[in-house]
Amino acid sequence: IRSTKADLASRPKTQAKVTDLLAANLLKGVIELGREIKRENYDICCSVGLYANLVAGLTGTLRSYTTKFIGSEHFATSPLLSNFAKPYFRLLLPLIKVAYRRLNGLIFVSDALREAFIENNNFNPSRCVTIYNPIPDNSRYKKEIKPSEKKVILGLGILEERKRWDLLIEAFALLTKELDCVLLIGGTGRLEKSLHNLTEHLKIESKVKFLGYVTEPQNVLVQ
Repeated sequence: IRSTKADLASRPKTQAKVTDLLAANLLKGVIELGREIKRENYDICCSVGLYANLVAGLTGTLRSYTTKFIGSEHFATSPLLSNFAKPYFRLLLPLIKVAYRRLNGLIFVSDALREAFIENNNFNPSRCVTIYNPIPDNSRYKKEIKPSEKKVILGLGILEERKRWDLLIEAFALLTKELDCVLLIGGTGRLEKSLHNLTEHLKIESKVKFLGYVTEPQNVLVQ
């Protein structure tokens, strides 16, 4: 379940089948997801993030499906984890909790997030599991980029505001005054053009290379 066009655009069609629910609001999202599940009869519906978890949980609440709904939490700033949620999220909190309790399970990216969620929401620990981001064995990957004597800084991820790529680029601009280095940025997103413009404004465009979507990040990491 994707909530922005940028998220949709960042997933190449060769990597996954992406269905845009065309959901302009929460209610329509629930209706469209229900239709999608009924049509395709999925075994598992895995949602990522607050909005998607809310849609999935409410879909499972309003009707009985054989599909298992698995949610996930990645950020400590989730309204269900933090005390500084935005006012409109506070108003939705009872509805959010109802939706989350309908989920068959929840995945967390760290034990700290899992424990905080269980403590704050009196959630059944048996339905919560931690799956850390994997760290692969890089020895089997080939090198794609020619070795350089320069220091190389690598950033990988979706080019969205929450990742604060602007801070990385501005910090890198300061570093270039002291060190011979290059910056590689792998990923796509709606900030790509503005980040290009930022490198030009800081006069470091020759030292920053945008790799686009990286299908095998391990091949870059081994450098």
